[in-house]
Amino acid sequence: GGWTLELVNPNLYCQSSANWMESSNPLGGTPNAQNSVYNTAPDTQAPAVSSFEILETGVIIVYFNEAMDVNSLVSADISFVGGPAVTNTAWYAGNQALLINTLGSFEPGNEFQLVMSGLTDCTGNILPSDAITFTIGFEAEPGDIIITEIMADPDPSIGAPGAEYIELYNKSDKLIDLSTLLVNSGTFSEQVLISPGEYLLVGDNSDAVFFFTINNKALIEGFPGLTNTGALM
Repeated sequence: GGWTLELVNPNLYCQSSANWMESSNPLGGTPNAQNSVYNTAPDTQAPAVSSFEILETGVIIVYFNEAMDVNSLVSADISFVGGPAVTNTAWYAGNQALLINTLGSFEPGNEFQLVMSGLTDCTGNILPSDAITFTIGFEAEPGDIIITEIMADPDPSIGAPGAEYIELYNKSDKLIDLSTLLVNSGTFSEQVLISPGEYLLVGDNSDAVFFFTINNKALIEGFPGLTNTGALM
């Protein structure tokens, strides 16, 4: 709070969230004056994939760090190595996300690669054609995933993370995708895979600072409150 968001370069052909920054003025903003982060230097940096999301077995969304040139999709080459054929694509979210539909689905337990070439940002910078590798996990069946540890009362901290969490264990022989599972009303915001015999800490994303040293973790929205009486809040 107390700081405005300012447009960096008003001359860019495409405007996106990447062209906004918090004000650097000591007063927190520059009303009726040139923005403190004003910069008209041309964009020479190549766009990059910031994340991707698997909506369904045959639908994937790829997110970019800046707005992309809509017309570059016409001549671009987008395909999956070891996966189904691409049927159609569409831009949305201010041209910073690409929806890819495929003919068929991705078989769980296998690794796939998404290859994209020919895409550019609004100023013509070319997206590097590195492949995006991803794996589809199996849906959990009853008994596959169990809770093996519960931290309901972290205060005072003895040495374990100072926030509430639970620990999950994959007792199956399958790679499990937890993305569609609920922890009470808590939900995973992205794909979360857990291998056979693997442990995974699950906590609230607002407590991220407490889990900084934990490598295998998934922080979720709406992690339930764990009361000391054993009930969930």
